[in-house]
Amino acid sequence: MHHNFQYDPKERLKIINPAQYLKSLGIQGANIFFDVGANDGYFALEAAQIIKESGLVYALDIDGSALDRLTKKSDELGINNIKTINLKAENIDQLKDLVGRVDIVFLGTVLHDFEDPLRVLMNLKHTLSKTGRIINLDWAKEESEIGPPLSIRFSTKDVSRLAKEVGLKVDSIKRIAPYFYEMVLSI
Repeated sequence: MHHNFQYDPKERLKIINPAQYLKSLGIQGANIFFDVGANDGYFALEAAQIIKESGLVYALDIDGSALDRLTKKSDELGINNIKTINLKAENIDQLKDLVGRVDIVFLGTVLHDFEDPLRVLMNLKHTLSKTGRIINLDWAKEESEIGPPLSIRFSTKDVSRLAKEVGLKVDSIKRIAPYFYEMVLSI
């Protein structure tokens, strides 16, 4: 359950396969992958398996029970390069040890979830390494039979405006699968 709409995990996998998608991003060279709004690890677990012991995955979510499920799954899979953080995304500025160190910040269909997305992006900007990037995978702002209500979705123009306000540049925008777009942001 997400935003009062349901999705079937098997159907979700058909729409966007996290392993294939993350491999297409070329994350294997990442030292630090920061999954913001990680929930129970749909993307974080795959990222951890791709980057292996060469890097670390930080999985942040406000929902502690979701992070507990992620920890249980990672233990069952023998994955030990995930560090969970139970914190509101708006408070990422409290994570002083991540300033200037993150190679990839990943926002997997969550930007519309935050109370203050502008503050979240500003704080995430400060976590990026010099070559770091923010990957925003989000629901296209168009009617679809699945996904959050259209009224809360961000268009690519909305995200571009937010990025500009915090001093991030838009490196690329592309359509991903039938319902999503990807925006890559950097310093």
